[in-house]
Amino acid sequence: MISDQLELLKQEKNYYRNHFRRIVMLLFLSSFAILILICVVLFKFFTLPPPYYYATSMNGQLTQLLPAPKGTGLIDRENS
Repeated sequence: MISDQLELLKQEKNYYRNHFRRIVMLLFLSSFAILILICVVLFKFFTLPPPYYYATSMNGQLTQLLPAPKGTGLIDRENS
């Protein structure tokens, strides 16, 4: 009986410490997960190929649009 009361008293005294440790571990794991997700997003951003643009004619034929050659006087927003 006394040992049960003593054990209950120990659990009550350690309540905040145990929850603090649990929350700190949860914050550490979520910070680690956020760091991994940021690395994945940056990897995808820097390794994706440039997009291809196409125009459609009246009969449905696709034509790839190419950047304007240098020295032609046309505006090329990517290389200006």
